Amino acid sequence: MSTGAKTVTILFTDLVGSTELLQRAGDEQARRIFKAHHRLLREAVEAHGGNEVKWLGDGLMVAFDSAQEAVKCAVAMQQMSRRPMAGERLEIRAGLNVGEAFVDESDYFGTSVVIARRLCDRAAAGQIFASDIVTRLLDGRGSDVNTKDLGPLELKGITNPVPAVEIIYQHDPMALLRKLPFIGRQAEYETLEKKLSEAANGRGAVVLLAGEPGIGKTRLTEEFCEHAGSSATIIRGNCYEGDVAADDRRR
Repeated sequence: MSTGAKTVTILFTDLVGSTELLQRAGDEQARRIFKAHHRLLREAVEAHGGNEVKWLGDGLMVAFDSAQEAVKCAVAMQQMSRRPMAGERLEIRAGLNVGEAFVDESDYFGTSVVIARRLCDRAAAGQIFASDIVTRLLDGRGSDVNTKDLGPLELKGITNPVPAVEIIYQHDPMALLRKLPFIGRQAEYETLEKKLSEAANGRGAVVLLAGEPGIGKTRLTEEFCEHAGSSATIIRGNCYEGDVAADDRRR
């Protein structure tokens, strides 16, 4: 049942190279990666008050009441997607537009929606394209969003060129993770705190975190290390998967 029209900011994302990933990783592994990628995007949506409209298999459509939160969410998604996942480094593109859209049950329709989709299609890996009206709505609201003017863009199916900008952001996923609310994983966090307390009293132990990509292992570790750094020395290391590890073994 149609519920009329409303003004919303629409965000589309698209996973770049998803077909190649399917061929490279195989259907089952790629399915797990897509699922974990979806969880990461959903975390950003929830943190910024968005409404997930639908999952498109390798991308997301989201509606926002706030243009500012939509931009922040797009940046968060880009930063979070840079985290390696099951040995794969994923890249996404994103498009944003604000305007009146028709709401039909849980979906949104209209020219403003199509423009957001087409802006996403025009962006390259790592880019966020937005109609300039999105950033004009942020003027005077204390926003520190940086943009690059793209001029009027010809978009497939849209009669008139659409003035657009690229959203410029810092490519730092760890800084982003520390800004998002830390929710869930309370039992695991308490276990880590207990082991740290035992170590301080002379009872050392090794704790391993294991699970599917995207469930929050890195975030839990970062959160705990930030807490533990006041009373312990933190030593970090990296493990490389895939071709890099194989090349190292051959040497």
